[in-house]
Amino acid sequence: MIGPGTIIASRNHSLYNGSFRYGEAKIGNIRIGKGSWIGANCTIVTNSELPSASILGANSLLNKKFKKTNTLYAGNPAKFIKGIQL
Repeated sequence: MIGPGTIIASRNHSLYNGSFRYGEAKIGNIRIGKGSWIGANCTIVTNSELPSASILGANSLLNKKFKKTNTLYAGNPAKFIKGIQL
């Protein structure tokens, strides 16, 4: 489930001659595990991972790979908040 206003961006620009406008596109992977929930207004960028059965809190930035399942991640940038008991 993905909340409203969330942006998932798997590409970015590289710097070229002091400008990002002319830089070559960088393409990367994003992995969102099975059963995960993403809160409203989150931003998920290239080369990041939200593990299975995890929650990304509203207004969070996911910019790295997390591995621990059944976990709440939140913040800007996102960090471990607590485990989730099922």
